[in-house]
Amino acid sequence: MPKPRKTRPFDPTHGWLGYGFAVLRMQQSAAQVIAHRSVLMTSGKMGLTEASTMITEKYIALASGTMQAGLAAARGADPAQIANAALQPVRAKAQSNANRLRR
Repeated sequence: MPKPRKTRPFDPTHGWLGYGFAVLRMQQSAAQVIAHRSVLMTSGKMGLTEASTMITEKYIALASGTMQAGLAAARGADPAQIANAALQPVRAKAQSNANRLRR
């Protein structure tokens, strides 16, 4: 009689479920950042540094995510892991901006 498997059977939705929650967290952080920055812009309190950072940070996060996704693909990761690798720098930047602007 064969031994029972100790690991969970393959679940194709598990990786994508984690990705979906990561996207949700990123969207919540982005909404907070947009709200905070909108208040800063309309009140005239947004400095030049914040305004220029608002533009350049997106390119940096996108380049980093592209690089991370490429590295994950080169290592043979599954599609959900590649998508998570691409999203991680964008999500991290949105979260750090939300935390910084909340203060």
